[in-house]
Amino acid sequence: MKRRTILTGVSLAASILVSGCGMIDNAADNFVGVIQQTKRESEDWDYGFKIAYKEVKSSYDGNKTFSNPENDYSKGELFEGKYAVLMMDDAETASALYRTISRNADARIADLEKTTLEVTKQARAAYEDAIDNDRPFIGPYYYYENVNVIRADDTLVSTTTTIDEFYGGPHDNIVQYGCTYDTRTGEELRIGDVLKCSEDELRRILAEELYATEEDENQFMNLDNTLSHYKFEPVSSYTSDDENAELPYNWYFAGDGLHFIFNVYELTSYNYGASDVVLGYDEYESVIDEKYIPAADSYYVTSHTVYAGSDKPDENGITLDFIADIKNSGIMVDYYYVHQKDGKAFIYVVLPEEDESYKLFVYEVTDGNPRPVSIRTCERSAEELKDGYTAYPAYAFWGRDLMGR
Repeated sequence: MKRRTILTGVSLAASILVSGCGMIDNAADNFVGVIQQTKRESEDWDYGFKIAYKEVKSSYDGNKTFSNPENDYSKGELFEGKYAVLMMDDAETASALYRTISRNADARIADLEKTTLEVTKQARAAYEDAIDNDRPFIGPYYYYENVNVIRADDTLVSTTTTIDEFYGGPHDNIVQYGCTYDTRTGEELRIGDVLKCSEDELRRILAEELYATEEDENQFMNLDNTLSHYKFEPVSSYTSDDENAELPYNWYFAGDGLHFIFNVYELTSYNYGASDVVLGYDEYESVIDEKYIPAADSYYVTSHTVYAGSDKPDENGITLDFIADIKNSGIMVDYYYVHQKDGKAFIYVVLPEEDESYKLFVYEVTDGNPRPVSIRTCERSAEELKDGYTAYPAYAFWGRDLMGR
């Protein structure tokens, strides 16, 4: 199966590069040439993305006090959070994709403002209840989220939103949601749009993949019944009538295939965590519509996360233990795999500095043995927006960043 050109990103730390990058190594010119070729091949896809952040915090301003100050675990803080919203460069206002993402961003910002008010009210009530009943207040409550552009090309844009939230109770809750847009029309794609199989066949595949990861016989109890509630076109969502509830699939496209995410409690107990089922492009080429499978004879970039110093080959057959030379072993590192039409391949690792600049380490890995090519330093820039949001570039096309545009 021929794969289409793709450019992907995983962590925000690795994807926030900005213009004004300065060369440290003259050999970097060689790599910039690579990116220029990629840019020319992808001239019809030149959109830039940015992530807008806002930090919020609320404190107790009432007149009640703890008789035992040690019960105030939060020291008077009720709620804190960091919101993240996907946006696009203003230069893209004419595109349908820009209009869709901007409309979604406005709606998301409005929802997050409501979240602040609602959670603060909830935390305040719990705080005063703890005072009244002479027991500890476990806080502050919090809500942190991150948005990542996972894959972007001339066919689709796939993103994920990861949320870590705590509203009291024994533990926090971490969830992830995917969203995929049609690049040309700007419409959000539905799971039925990208598959060639029936709903029954998809449920069978997902069950097989989930059982293959089973840690013990109790992990996926009643799995078939649970999966039966997931629909291509659900007409209802979570309701008190669990037997008749119809649920949407949670999915996105990445470099390795089509991901289905089942967050904690959706299929199994909290102790087992979330389930991530990947339908690989090669393994499931008869299931995924060919339009959405990236081509092998094109330029493409995929993203990966590894432990610095790992001596195990990754999915590209490359051993990345050399990363320990630029980052302490045991630290999670994001890197990008860049493949050219002529067969040459590169990886580049982006590491943040204490002053918020970034260093880009480039290696050629065509023969599987990493060879240093260049090092670059890039400054991180910010754009102040209304309502307390600050935006940072998160380009899906690395050509802009590496060429300083």
